[in-house]
Amino acid sequence: MQEQSVLLARQAILNRKGHIEAYSILYPDNKLSDLESSNNLLHALITDLDLDIVTNNTKAFIDISIDVLLKPPAFSLDNYVLFFRAPSPFPDSLIEHIALLHEDGYKLGLINATPDSVPLAIMHYISYVKFNLKEMGLRNTIKLLDDSFYKDVCLLANQINLSQHNDAAQQIPKITLFSGNFHTAKEDIHGKKTHLYKALVIEFLAKVNEANSNITELAAIIEKDATLAYKIIKLTKRAPSYQNFQVSSVQRALEVIGLRDVMKWFSMAVFNAINGKPDCLCQMALTRAMFCQQVAKKLYPGEAHAFIVGLFSYLPSFFGESIEQLLNEIPLDKNLSLALTQFKGPLGNTLKMVQQYERGQWESLPLEALTQAGLDKAEMKSLYIESIKQAKELQF
Repeated sequence: MQEQSVLLARQAILNRKGHIEAYSILYPDNKLSDLESSNNLLHALITDLDLDIVTNNTKAFIDISIDVLLKPPAFSLDNYVLFFRAPSPFPDSLIEHIALLHEDGYKLGLINATPDSVPLAIMHYISYVKFNLKEMGLRNTIKLLDDSFYKDVCLLANQINLSQHNDAAQQIPKITLFSGNFHTAKEDIHGKKTHLYKALVIEFLAKVNEANSNITELAAIIEKDATLAYKIIKLTKRAPSYQNFQVSSVQRALEVIGLRDVMKWFSMAVFNAINGKPDCLCQMALTRAMFCQQVAKKLYPGEAHAFIVGLFSYLPSFFGESIEQLLNEIPLDKNLSLALTQFKGPLGNTLKMVQQYERGQWESLPLEALTQAGLDKAEMKSLYIESIKQAKELQF
């Protein structure tokens, strides 16, 4: 079998409590016509996938073509669910084939399945049905779910990109899993704590930018909130590079971190301290920040603030305001602001590519230019997985 490197990204699948139930694994659509190439692609994806890191020991949901379903590659079945679209018409031979796959231990899911398009006999072998709300529409999906056709499967609402659509989907008891960009969208957030953290970010950045700023003054700002103080001490203790240090106070934590990296660690502590968001959001922000830092090291070695740009790109998700509104108040360097608002400069270019990668917009990535710069597909995927690993180490 010819080895090939397959780009991959992940998207969190949340349950009703906002906890991660699984991850959708995104990978480039296979445009090759022959089955062997399709199987090789999927095999390369699965065999090269460090499942424990990428999915945090949850299930991996993977979309496949009907051709691959007819002759799937052999792999460990425990933590994978294979999703496919039903062909029209649906042949009896496929029902028999799916029954055999079920008997062999494969977990299967259908995409946009309706009673009109799928024989009832197949549903005994199906564990999940995923509705792509962008294709099906929320209202049409709601009407469909009254049918007993779906009574024995777990239902996933996919591609929910607005928080109000998520709110509507949450009102449907039969839907238990939710996926999309809704948890990263800007939405109104109420509560004194959020406003306090925003004020602390503004005060902290202003102090960091002063020529004579010192660790004692910075520690005093952090200590205005007990939760934030606890988080920055805890984060410092968890970081592999700082685990040999004794850290028992905010000031000691900042002394260990050093002024050069203090904004990075302060921002991580703030994001960890904000409540009322899905538990995956902070991890997503940290992963993006780590990924931006890794990519910038390869492409723009002189740029020192890629981590902050990646992390701050999630500010709207945490504070409920647009990035433009937030940067009007937060005293951030002009180059960083332009990177965040207009994707300008090396840092803006890094952020744009990282976001394209995360969303599985592979065709938008300048892969040829990246390869020439020493960042080929294999290296890109390796940096992405390493970023997931680093973010996981800092979660608590």
